[in-house]
Amino acid sequence: MCLPTGYSTGIPPSPDLCDDCFELLNENGRGTVLICGHGFYWHCYNKMEFGCRHCREYYKIGINKNVNSFLERLEKGADTLTKDEEEFQNSEESQDSEESQDSGEMTELEKNIQKEKIEINLQNALNNIDKW
Repeated sequence: MCLPTGYSTGIPPSPDLCDDCFELLNENGRGTVLICGHGFYWHCYNKMEFGCRHCREYYKIGINKNVNSFLERLEKGADTLTKDEEEFQNSEESQDSEESQDSGEMTELEKNIQKEKIEINLQNALNNIDKW
């Protein structure tokens, strides 16, 4: 079972409180709880331009971290692994030693296709960051 995104942010959702002005949320319909778990009065939600600023910042930090890691990998070159990739590769090799003997190396065309897919996914994520 997974918790809503709000519980992963630096400001976890407050039960019965507006997560913007921190006043008690009444049950008179003047506020709402978003799918991320954060609750807001409608006027607080409207001034944030209809988005949860706590979760938006959480996603921006995560995306920036992934972009920086991606750029670091590009700068190191195709044959050089980062520290995280080396650890992942070592754990993968120990689990899949039989499969690695059967499979051949990736062709240059497959590498280019994979690289293009990653670049497209990265660009789409950057374009959609303000829609979260």
